[in-house]
Amino acid sequence: MSVGEAQSKISRQEFLDWIVFDRIDPIGRERQDLYFAQLSTIIANSNRDATSKAFKVQDFLIEFGKSEKLEEDSTQKIMTTLNSIPVGKWQ
Repeated sequence: MSVGEAQSKISRQEFLDWIVFDRIDPIGRERQDLYFAQLSTIIANSNRDATSKAFKVQDFLIEFGKSEKLEEDSTQKIMTTLNSIPVGKWQ
């Protein structure tokens, strides 16, 4: 849908309401990233060694858009976390 078409179908107030709603209950990529981070946490914790520290959702959450360096750090953190899970547990 084009911007012009959207403007003809919803009012400014409805558009602002959607912005507020998105801030309270995110729509789109942020929500999907959170769901996948939660799923990854469950999988990692169910396959980790009983003596190792439990993983947190934040261990699998990538923070996009803040800086290229931060995205590289987030990706490296996730890879380090995944590599710390014993391989035999995945089989």
